[in-house]
Amino acid sequence: MKTPLLVALIFAGLIASACGPEGSFDDGLDDEEIGTTSSALINVDPCAMGTTANATGTLYTPGDYESYTRSAAWINSICPALGKDRKTTMVDFFVSANNSYWYGFGLQPTFIPASNATECTGQLAALRLMRRDKQTMQWVEVEYLESKGQWTLSGCRSPQIVTYSQNSFETYHTHTDVYRVRAIAKNADGTYATVFIRGFQHPPLP
Repeated sequence: MKTPLLVALIFAGLIASACGPEGSFDDGLDDEEIGTTSSALINVDPCAMGTTANATGTLYTPGDYESYTRSAAWINSICPALGKDRKTTMVDFFVSANNSYWYGFGLQPTFIPASNATECTGQLAALRLMRRDKQTMQWVEVEYLESKGQWTLSGCRSPQIVTYSQNSFETYHTHTDVYRVRAIAKNADGTYATVFIRGFQHPPLP
C-alpha cells in the first residue's frame, strides 16, 4: 500500500511531467519561428524501464513542438522506491515520413544552484540523439553531446544542449519516422537533476 506521502509525491511528479520549467529555453529561435501548436504527449510514464520511452510526442508539421519534464524527485527517489531505477530519461518524437524537415532537440536541466566553481563545473548534462532505422527498425545513434557548467564572473553558467538533424526522405540512410532523445543530468554532489527535453520543427538551416 502506498503511503500518503508517496501518493502526494507521485501526484506532484505527474503535474511536473506535463509542464516545462519557468523561464526561456535558449534554442536560438523566436517563439514565432517555433510556432504555437503542440499535440498532447502520450504514454507518459516517469518510471518507464528498459527501452520504453518516458513519453511520446509528434512533430508532423512545421511549427510543431513538444516538451517533457521529468523531475529530480522521480529520478532520485520515487522510481527507485518502486523498484524502477533508470536514471536516463527517454522521449520519442514521431516525425513526418513523407517530407524533408529539420528538427531541433534540446536538454535544459534544473540543477542545484552552484555557489562556487567546484559545484558549477561539477554539473553535467548529456544528450544522445538516436533515430529508428526504417529497414532494420533498430535505434541508430545520430549524435552524442556532453556539457559541463562554466564558472564566470557573474556566477555559474549551467549546461544545456541543443542539436539539430535533417530527416530527408531523399536520403534513405538518414530517413526515419521517429527520433529518440536520451538525456541525463547530474549535480556536483552526484544526485540527478530535473531534465526538460524539447523537440521542435526547425526552419531550414542556412
